[in-house]
Amino acid sequence: MLSKRKIFAATTSLSLCALLIAGTFAWSSFNSSIINTWTGDGQSPEPGTGPGDGGTLHDDHCADDPNKDVYVENWGESPLFVRIKLSEYMEVGEGAGIKRNPDENHAVSIVDGASIDDYSSWTPHASSLDDEDPSKPSGDLFHQYWNWTMGGGKHYFPVSEKERRNTDSNGMTYVDSGTPEFLHPLNVNADGKHAKETLEAAVVTMSQWIAMGSPVGNYWVLDTDGFAYWAAPLLPGDATGLLVNKVESIKEPADYYYYGIYVDAQMATKDGVAGDNYEVFFNDATAEGGQLLNKIVDAPVSRVNIVVNKAVIGDYIYAEPGDEVILHAFSDGGSTGVVWSSVESEGFRFSSNGNEAVIIIADNAPKGSKIILTAAYGGVSLSRTLEVMPYSTEITISGRTFIYNEDNTYTETADGQYVGYTYSAGPDLTPGTADDYYSLVEVNGVRYITTNRVGWFRNSGPDGKLGTADDEEEYLCLGTPPVTPSYPTNTPTRPPDWPTSTPTPTRTPDWPTNTPTPTRTPDWPTSTPTPTRTPDWPTSTPTPTRTPDWPTSTPTPTRTPTPTSTPRPTPPILIIPTCTPPA
Repeated sequence: MLSKRKIFAATTSLSLCALLIAGTFAWSSFNSSIINTWTGDGQSPEPGTGPGDGGTLHDDHCADDPNKDVYVENWGESPLFVRIKLSEYMEVGEGAGIKRNPDENHAVSIVDGASIDDYSSWTPHASSLDDEDPSKPSGDLFHQYWNWTMGGGKHYFPVSEKERRNTDSNGMTYVDSGTPEFLHPLNVNADGKHAKETLEAAVVTMSQWIAMGSPVGNYWVLDTDGFAYWAAPLLPGDATGLLVNKVESIKEPADYYYYGIYVDAQMATKDGVAGDNYEVFFNDATAEGGQLLNKIVDAPVSRVNIVVNKAVIGDYIYAEPGDEVILHAFSDGGSTGVVWSSVESEGFRFSSNGNEAVIIIADNAPKGSKIILTAAYGGVSLSRTLEVMPYSTEITISGRTFIYNEDNTYTETADGQYVGYTYSAGPDLTPGTADDYYSLVEVNGVRYITTNRVGWFRNSGPDGKLGTADDEEEYLCLGTPPVTPSYPTNTPTRPPDWPTSTPTPTRTPDWPTNTPTPTRTPDWPTSTPTPTRTPDWPTSTPTPTRTPDWPTSTPTPTRTPTPTSTPRPTPPILIIPTCTPPA
């Protein structure tokens, strides 16, 4: 029997333009869209278990996993106004899911007149005036089969500079889908970007929002035409909260089926002339949608945002001794007129120019040193505390020297050279002892422990320590490239005072039963199963022992573990590249 559900993701279209109008930039992005689809055989009786202006649609969705996070990131220099329309399609019968081939597709749409090949015929996920739950529109036929969880927030990796304006030969621009479900602020991806936190979203219907007094804030407001509006200017460096969080099967048809969600994101700035800015939204907005737009565009300045490429945890920014920390401040009134101030502190040099500020940390600044800085605009201000925190420490235990990282991973050193791979120090938090975990991999810069289920890995849980009792299992969207070893740059990890209230993802119990189960490796602690290579793992993947073609020269890391230590080569660790799942 086939698996109950297969999930594929494909980018379909996105356009982006930047126009110079009357000396100011106006920017809009329309049809920033992606499709997620679910197919099945219907045989299961149980429910399935400085950059200019611009922004990017994120749609974090992985095959064989119900997680589906939809949100928009503003990586530009001006506030954005954002709306998203979600449209659904489902068909049942022989050939369900086959596109552009009516001779093979004999399935029937559950909505009369809709076609799998015509996205404009798909049904907008819209709320009626009397709806109380935006995830379950009244009269809807889809949600007898599918349950949506909407709203919330997450940590994410910002889109890379090279992908921001990427287009293919068909003019389709990049939609980011590479962020896993669970990250920490001190995770750094392969591009050197720290994980950031989205805003926290509530999702309400248009009638609910009006009844609340039409507040400007972190709301997705679902209108009767299917457009969901972010009810506030989206400041540079911010990402909206989640519009969709999860899509789960609750009932399967008796035959083959296909279910698709079309995600269409639209973003625009305030400046420019009509047709080149947010005013183009009025062309097809409802009267209530137009009133919402006017309210958020004309709202007084209410907040300031500070953008920094360092780890941010609550009101704290963490950096290492010797770092140069560059910050930019923005408000919903723009980026000009920002006033900076700081409380003088030994070991820091502070300077500012316009909306940019620079803090240089002395090489000998002790751990825990702090400086407080404030950005103000139009009577609104925001303060942050910059704290010094070395990401790794050199320690000696029983005559052996280790570089111990704050995420409870370590590498042994001898004579200034790394010895062996990067390991987890295990539950006792002590390197080189019997409970250490050796089967670590790195996916997009983040370290994980392998498990006995293909695609599933253990991440560090709320305590920030990889290999301890609160680790979570997480499904990662790896795609199908070969797995190759490499020498990654040391990844900064979390400080010991990580907040214990950080939410962690849970997993549904409907993992496909046809997944092959690997056997254990001999060196894994007996209490935790670990895989050898599964039959479908690329056969060219080296094991944790050195292969004959391992580079004989040792590269030098980009960051030394401590300010006073001599440069060492970066320790080896297995790297798993990621890719977008095939369409």
